[in-house]
Amino acid sequence: MKTILCDIGGVLLNVHFERAIDKLSIIIGTSEDDLMDRIFFSGVKDSHDRGLIGSEDFYGKIILKNEMSFGEFSKAWADIFSENREMVEFIKSCSGNYRLLIASNTDPIHFAFFNEMYPWFSLFNGYGLSYKLNTLKPSPDFHINLCREFGVDYEDAVFVDDLPENIDAASSLGIKSHLFTGVEGFKEFVESE
Repeated sequence: MKTILCDIGGVLLNVHFERAIDKLSIIIGTSEDDLMDRIFFSGVKDSHDRGLIGSEDFYGKIILKNEMSFGEFSKAWADIFSENREMVEFIKSCSGNYRLLIASNTDPIHFAFFNEMYPWFSLFNGYGLSYKLNTLKPSPDFHINLCREFGVDYEDAVFVDDLPENIDAASSLGIKSHLFTGVEGFKEFVESE
């Protein structure tokens, strides 16, 4: 094994979307259900995560009456993460021994936040991001595009993610995959390869 393909949300970082929903619903004066519909169920978030719309267009589809600036929105939208410190420490220990690549569904606002808030993000040798690859996990195209862009041989890589459907998609291409349920299980998996 030469390369670790690592998801962000649910693996390196814990995700708390409710923080953004709580803040935004109060500021723009709408119910949390309405806001969830605008963001998640309308397809707007997926379009943003796939790079089909830019961040300002995303903002414009959520903030309908200019209730807050793009900068304020971006700050609220990004402030939803907390570190999984044990996993971060393990990934730091892998640096130098493995090629480390991010493999994540994310958007430009969140990616900028990761780079600003988490210095260890620079340990990664590359970033396979849905908005740059123009496809979302669990589509096999995500891994095909990522591996092509970074010259990853499926047989020399391991993919770690917290969602079974993402693991199944990578496995279907012949990429060794591990369903993340905790850092100890992932350590054992890596050490057994």
